[in-house]
Amino acid sequence: WDTASSYGGGTTVSHQGHTWKSKWWTKGEEPGTTGEWGVWQDLGAC
Repeated sequence: WDTASSYGGGTTVSHQGHTWKSKWWTKGEEPGTTGEWGVWQDLGAC
């Protein structure tokens, strides 16, 4: 994950030892900080 990058829905990234999947387009929203209803879905440890 990179704070300056944008990610379309369905994109997976690695951040702080976990794999995250974006539910919709996002930019600048850090995985793990948006809560259960936020843009990032935690797919577990990578």
